[in-house]
Amino acid sequence: MEEQKEYTAKDFKSDQYVRWCPGCGDHSIVAVLQRAMATLGVPPHETVVISGIGCSSRLPYYMNAYGFCRLSLGSGNGRWFCQNACGGYAAQF
Repeated sequence: MEEQKEYTAKDFKSDQYVRWCPGCGDHSIVAVLQRAMATLGVPPHETVVISGIGCSSRLPYYMNAYGFCRLSLGSGNGRWFCQNACGGYAAQF
């Protein structure tokens, strides 16, 4: 039987510079999310983070996981683009 690796919050942190304002509550949210993912024990490469628009949309960049950000244009016209934040690399298409 394969032994399950124990993860830490550091395993879910990307190498991206955090661009939120000092004192912003989003810092706490990403830190708690990184700890929670480590506690769950799901590998980062099997994790997807989904964010909305605005400052919180940067969340996938700060997680060492796959991520999606929903970009809404116009009156309810939803469009999606993908951000692969795994390993600090980000691609949009």
